[in-house]
Amino acid sequence: MADTPPPLTDAEWLATFRRLHICDAEASSLSFPGNKDKIIALSSERTQLLQALGMPRIDTKPAIDGWYFDETLTGCFMPGAVDYRPFAIFAIEFLAQQVETVTTCRVQTARAFTHRFGPELTETLFDILAEGMANRRTEYRRIEKVTEDEQTGEERIAYFPLDATDTDLEECPYVLCQPGDEGATLITLMEFDFDRWDALEHEVQQRERAADAVRRRPVGVVDGGAN
Repeated sequence: MADTPPPLTDAEWLATFRRLHICDAEASSLSFPGNKDKIIALSSERTQLLQALGMPRIDTKPAIDGWYFDETLTGCFMPGAVDYRPFAIFAIEFLAQQVETVTTCRVQTARAFTHRFGPELTETLFDILAEGMANRRTEYRRIEKVTEDEQTGEERIAYFPLDATDTDLEECPYVLCQPGDEGATLITLMEFDFDRWDALEHEVQQRERAADAVRRRPVGVVDGGAN
């Protein structure tokens, strides 16, 4: 009987998870039967990658949200202490969905992202995930709302848990706090460099503009002029 391979470390698991999506991205540009051998090879590799990953069972839809600084997305968070691998799965799906906010297409899953934008941008998306996972941590945060008394001008501060749904709290900051503080909420979060995310959004927008230009071009017209 063959020896059972040792379990993957988190770093190995993330690299395997990345390769799974790159396989999808590479396969998205291939056509059958012209690329039959390559398609079969990628399909076989994908099966092996899924077996190696041992994807954790997800029973419920996660509550995951953006992590903001000056109205800029720089990461994401989930309530509670979330293990490394489920968090990575939830995070990549969340990041892929955020692309929909800057495109004319619907990108609702990471796999849809790979099919739409190919290996290069899939690598960039996973670079962002890898940076975020390296910065993953748990901490307590709460919503801080500052109001001013209309008569005295005195500032008053109130605190709320992060799952508070009052609309007047939407622009309030999430501040660090201690476990026993009012409104304290345990979260797992990751952060990454906004410039990297901004570069990804820019490239996505450029590709969408190019695709839109091709779709609008009259039939028979090619680059450089007439038929």
